[in-house]
Amino acid sequence: MTSRAQISIYVVLGLLVADFILFGYIPARRQLETMERAITTDISTRRLADVQRRQIPHLRQRLEELRCQLATHKARIPDDLKMGDLLETLAGLMEGRLTARSFVPGQPQLVDGLYRTTIHVSCCGRLADVFEFLQDLARIRRLVVVEQMRLDNDHGLTGQLQVEMDLVVFHEPLGHA
Repeated sequence: MTSRAQISIYVVLGLLVADFILFGYIPARRQLETMERAITTDISTRRLADVQRRQIPHLRQRLEELRCQLATHKARIPDDLKMGDLLETLAGLMEGRLTARSFVPGQPQLVDGLYRTTIHVSCCGRLADVFEFLQDLARIRRLVVVEQMRLDNDHGLTGQLQVEMDLVVFHEPLGHA
């Protein structure tokens, strides 16, 4: 009877250990791992939030700078093309520097809510005069982009250049503002 009692005790003890492992330790271990992952995720999220919170003043400042730049660019894009005024301005910038001027405006094309018009410009002059014209062009109240430029020396190499460039001007569709 002692051996039967011992076997019974061992069986009951084995069942208790199996019960503890299967229904206590393993679920508790899984729950602990889940909680550790949640804590790690929470710590990472808090660190990211802290970093982002420290960046907010810089981002606000950058946003304000971009708003100012946008306002500056919008001020340089008129509500209508005013091609005559623009061509007069270009001719005025070239006056006394660049000769043999010609301006050939293209047709306006609507791109992303703005009209885009290319003006093909041909002229002759010295390199320094071309650079002065481009600097003056950058300072006018109108947004003008030099899309392409070709400079050719004259055949006598006198320092005179034949210049051809495509300027792009923008304007808002009428009634957009």
